[in-house]
Amino acid sequence: MRFWGRISRIKNNHMSHVARRTSHVKGFTLIETVMVATIFSIIAMGLGSCFLAGMKIWQRAKNINLAQYDTVLSLEKIFRELRQSQDLTTVGFEGNANEVTFPILAGNSILKVTYKFNSEEKSLIRGQVDLKYILEGKEEEKYSEGKFASLDEFVLSYLKFDSEKEEYVWVQDWAKESGVFAAIKLQGKLKGEEYNKTIFIPIFSKS
Repeated sequence: MRFWGRISRIKNNHMSHVARRTSHVKGFTLIETVMVATIFSIIAMGLGSCFLAGMKIWQRAKNINLAQYDTVLSLEKIFRELRQSQDLTTVGFEGNANEVTFPILAGNSILKVTYKFNSEEKSLIRGQVDLKYILEGKEEEKYSEGKFASLDEFVLSYLKFDSEKEEYVWVQDWAKESGVFAAIKLQGKLKGEEYNKTIFIPIFSKS
């Protein structure tokens, strides 16, 4: 009995010691909990705002890069078609600062191709019609066109050989009677980025 009495006293002393020790440990008050929750909410909102702003900037940069890439590809296609141009008086070469027309060989057909800039819609339009429809008098009926590229500005210049001055000069108007221009200069702008390309025509001859 004495043994179990000692055990009981030791146990009671230990429990009272634990109770005294834990009584000194304080928990979070309601105000402290609310303050911590508020701070974490502010941090989360700040991180969320930064993330959304970053996504918007990335999306805007992505759209600009895609538009610029599309513009470069469009200018390259004009380059290829002008290099395939043919000296054909039925169609001929003619143009001004915002529009150019020339014949090209496409497979087994000869096409009359036109590029013109629509300043109101900020777009470059490409149109074409097969030579056979021109000869049949159906040019207007068979002519088709569509948006080719987006551009804020687009200006064309033509290189001609001035036989009187014996030198080459740039002009912004080209009549069909003048034959084939020596080169064409394309100057465009999209979202502040400038695009310049000079294309020399292989079939050009001074004579």
